[in-house]
Amino acid sequence: MNKSENREKSMITDSVSRRPYGAMLSTIVDDSVRIMLDGEACLLTSTDYIVKMRPSGQVDKICGFRACDILVEGFATAGEAECAGLEITFGILWGAISYKYSVCLQYQTPLPCIVYDRTRRGSDVFFKEDVTCILGQTPTTVARAINDALLSQERGNKKLLLAMELFSSARQELTERSRFISLVSSMEPLADQQNYGSDVSDMIKQFKDQIKALNFRPQVEASMMGRIESLSRESVRSAMRRLVREALPDDSDALTVIENAYDLRSRILHDGTTDADLNQKSKELEAVIRKIIASKVGLTLLIQ
Repeated sequence: MNKSENREKSMITDSVSRRPYGAMLSTIVDDSVRIMLDGEACLLTSTDYIVKMRPSGQVDKICGFRACDILVEGFATAGEAECAGLEITFGILWGAISYKYSVCLQYQTPLPCIVYDRTRRGSDVFFKEDVTCILGQTPTTVARAINDALLSQERGNKKLLLAMELFSSARQELTERSRFISLVSSMEPLADQQNYGSDVSDMIKQFKDQIKALNFRPQVEASMMGRIESLSRESVRSAMRRLVREALPDDSDALTVIENAYDLRSRILHDGTTDADLNQKSKELEAVIRKIIASKVGLTLLIQ
């Protein structure tokens, strides 16, 4: 930490009214690696604001997960606190993906972090004393992941953030099928469907005119119009293929894994079926998606 960061953090601590705003992220963290931490911890991040971690619940001994809050403090405006909260969210999720543990975000608001005013006693973010926290990784590991993520040019990418959130929480699903479906779904925010162009748009317009001329019932016409409009851009499956080729051009097996996973998800959802090797297929899929996300983030996975 340099002198400038020290001065900023001292001001945050000593002059609350000058930097009153903070943001809080509530998580459920994988407790598979037991590292003891007594009470609240201040993470040594390369930021000019303070990042803290504190326990907010007991370990679920059946599922093996721990509730934990992440707080960022030291902002003059609520908007600054919100932006920093989203960046730290990105870092927390990247840590889970990079180090191979799971994190589930807990929120009922439009964004995964909430902004609070440290000068208001009713903000419900004050600390609990003398609590032992058992985390999925050491605070140093979490801080390193945050520092790495803050260097990514994609940290403001909302679709990437959503994909990371869905992927990081999939391991906490209670059944193999729901976990598998969540893993496949986590890729879809990254699969940008491209439009086919004016020639296809002209053809679609002709189809719509023909349907209107046939005077179908309103419900039928609306349904057909919607399905025809979807022809103006590539399918999600086609976009996924392109995503894999662009992200992992040298991995010849990755596309096969994704194709098979997408087929299996369709059978599960539409036919109610399952697969005897679902657990193994989930592991193979997880390995490919981790590499895709790392490629999109622009960072190297710290555990392969």
